[in-house]
Amino acid sequence: MEPGSGGEDVELRFVTAFIAVAEELSFTRAAARLSMASSPLSQQIQQLERDLGVRLFDRSTRHVELTPAGLAFLPEARRIIEDVERGRRMARHAHEGLTGRLAIGFTGSATYKLLPLVARDYRRRHPLVALELAGEMISQYQVAGLLNDSLDIGFLRPPIRESELATMTLRSDPFVAALPAAHPLAGRGTIDIAELADEDFVMYPGRFTSGVIERFLSACSDAGFTPKVVQEATETYTLMCLVAAEVGVALVPEPTTGLSMSGVVYRPLADPAPTIDLAAAWHPDHRSPVLDGFLQFLRERFTDHSRAAPE
Repeated sequence: MEPGSGGEDVELRFVTAFIAVAEELSFTRAAARLSMASSPLSQQIQQLERDLGVRLFDRSTRHVELTPAGLAFLPEARRIIEDVERGRRMARHAHEGLTGRLAIGFTGSATYKLLPLVARDYRRRHPLVALELAGEMISQYQVAGLLNDSLDIGFLRPPIRESELATMTLRSDPFVAALPAAHPLAGRGTIDIAELADEDFVMYPGRFTSGVIERFLSACSDAGFTPKVVQEATETYTLMCLVAAEVGVALVPEPTTGLSMSGVVYRPLADPAPTIDLAAAWHPDHRSPVLDGFLQFLRERFTDHSRAAPE
């Protein structure tokens, strides 16, 4: 066969057929390997040669060998098949939520215990998913991120009043007292909230909508006093720095104790200690296979008290 002009699209099955013949150097053995008859296989090779415009094999009734063009094409043909298979795997992984990206927001008190464990275990199961941790964010900012699609999921403290968002309650955490190490109550086993009535407090900014602030204020009110907040901070780490500097005391969710800082001691509150939920929140209209897989992972790890997605 004289070389043609080429330039036609090459079918993948022709490439697969070429590789089989090139590796077997026998149309009979290659046909058996591909579970097809020799005649259709020969026709596919001939069509491939027409498409490429070159002769790939020198063949006779007893002998088949690659031409220089065939020798040059063989590694490229194998690479084509490998690239297609890799593409298929990537497409399947994306469809199944096994690859992609997930932008996560989290409240400060989730940073030091829950988030490292969740991120570690999830990454072990889904190493191809890139977790983009947005940094410590108060719940109000997370809600905004979920609404504008800059976040896929948030770990935040209810209440969440935006009806567009769906939630899954993960756990309920008791509050603890964060005290300067030299504080007179630092050596106590437990502390009654009422004993803090005359203390200066540091807390998250009251101008933000925050479940932690609401629960903090109600707990103090239930104990018979209004807390005197002398300084505010948006980040938990900064808040604990203020405690260490003896600016004031703080009431924080228990997972904050995962933040070990010199000059700060944490003490449990006497029963009944106030508690606050930690929830995962997401926007049902912004779902993806990766997000669905992450939500299933959370359901398996935590008891599911989810609020159904709005109709």
